[in-house]
Order: sequence, then C-alpha cells, then structure tokens
Amino acid sequence: MIRRVTSIGVLVAFMQYAQRFFRPIQDLSEKYNILQSAMAAGERVFKLLDTKIEVTSKAIAKRPQGPGGLNLIMCGSPTTSRKSPVV
Repeated sequence: MIRRVTSIGVLVAFMQYAQRFFRPIQDLSEKYNILQSAMAAGERVFKLLDTKIEVTSKAIAKRPQGPGGLNLIMCGSPTTSRKSPVV
C-alpha cells in the first residue's frame, strides 16, 4: 500500500473546488424550482379567471329605515384643543 500524507491546505483547496464545481448546478436547480412555482401559481390564477360566475339569488339592496344621515356632535368645552366626535 502506498500512503500519502496530504496537507491541510490541499484538503481545504479540494473542498473549495468541490463547492465551486457544484454551485452552478445548485443555482440552476434553484432557478428551475422558482420557475415551477411560478408556473403553478400562474395556472391557479388562470383557472380562477376562467371560472364562470354563477349567481344563485338576486342581490337585494336594503334601504335604511328612519331618518338617514350621520350626525356628529363635538364634545368638550370650546377652550380644549382636542375634541372627540360622538356618533
């Protein structure tokens, strides 16, 4: 058997070269994953847009009974700078 002792520097360089080799592959797989997610989301949006609207009952507008309008009464004395509206 031939045994060869490598230095720490060679080991670190090997690990960095291995990371540099696989980084583009990881980037491509990440971009492909993003593309698949976007395509799935787009498919869901277009499926929602393609659904036909079905109205089961007529919309009934309710009219308020009694006098209409909103009356605001300001509380507080005229000398105070802050007044709170009361409905």
